[in-house]
Amino acid sequence: MAPVLRAAPIPGIFVTGTDTGVGKTVVAGAIADWFRRKGTRVAVLKPAATGCVRRREGLVSEDAEFLAHCADARHPLDLVCPQRYVEPLAPAVAAERAGLPLDWAAVQRSIDLMS
Repeated sequence: MAPVLRAAPIPGIFVTGTDTGVGKTVVAGAIADWFRRKGTRVAVLKPAATGCVRRREGLVSEDAEFLAHCADARHPLDLVCPQRYVEPLAPAVAAERAGLPLDWAAVQRSIDLMS
């Protein structure tokens, strides 16, 4: 079986955790900010976000906004977070309930465009 995503051609750090509210976004933001202050070009990616808020631009992930700020991202938020859901549930559950399955091709596009 082929992998869902291709390996990124650049070094990267993947921050993960087992629950909401454990600090994944804060840790990822601190790491991005540290590298940015050292003069390294930084890109951040939140593949899927839940509990998003509706704004004029559509669904917005506040976590993605925070990460983009920490990295001084030059990429738009829809690349930083290509999949956004309203319900504050696990991404797979929120996607199923929204009738919008997780789109791994969208995640790969974000990685490719930010690489």
